[in-house]
Amino acid sequence: MKTIISCLCIFFLLPDYNASEKTKQINSLTPFIGNWEVWIPGAVTYTLKDADLYREYKPGAPMNKLTIKSDASYMWGDKKGVLKRVNPWYGEEGRVYFRISDKNNNFYDFWHKKESNQLIFLFGEVGGHAATGTRWEANENAVVTSINEDNKSNSNKNASALGNLKESANNKVDKKVTPILKYNIGEKIEIEWSGSWYKGIILENQGEKYKIRYDGWGELYDEWIHPNRIRKLSSK
Repeated sequence: MKTIISCLCIFFLLPDYNASEKTKQINSLTPFIGNWEVWIPGAVTYTLKDADLYREYKPGAPMNKLTIKSDASYMWGDKKGVLKRVNPWYGEEGRVYFRISDKNNNFYDFWHKKESNQLIFLFGEVGGHAATGTRWEANENAVVTSINEDNKSNSNKNASALGNLKESANNKVDKKVTPILKYNIGEKIEIEWSGSWYKGIILENQGEKYKIRYDGWGELYDEWIHPNRIRKLSSK
């Protein structure tokens, strides 16, 4: 009887490794959860097979909204799936990588860049930088924050300026519904990509988004982006 009781005690004192691994998985997924705007351009790849060189074009995922949930399930445009934790051969120590596939069944590995709160997407097989994902809510939050700050400042003004303040607030709401262009088609600008700024040009405009082209890169790498990734061309 003593032997049986001892065994039972040891059994109940053993740590729950499955629960520990599940907690670790949830914690590593936390910065990835939410809505993201991702643009992955198409890419031309070359494969050597039996002394022959084959050229292949892999279409990208244009401006699809990516939603990641706490259970690791995701919706990327029309594609549903479940993220897989991976350790790619090109992975850097200390980074958490997940694997995802788009509607064309191309797969990518991505990690979270804490400094800029972005997702960095890499081509699954070779590890080359494919694209950057930005928070979908970032632009709307920026507009709301700007309006709230202005309203707080204006509340201290005297009553004689109240009419002007109401008119200004209405104008700001109108700008959100029907945005005024900040950049002109054909205008030379600088474009933020993965934390750095590159020269480019405005090609088109639709609502709040601009179609841009990077200097020195063909139309294959054109993107539709929000104004928060665009700035006036530096005079330096």
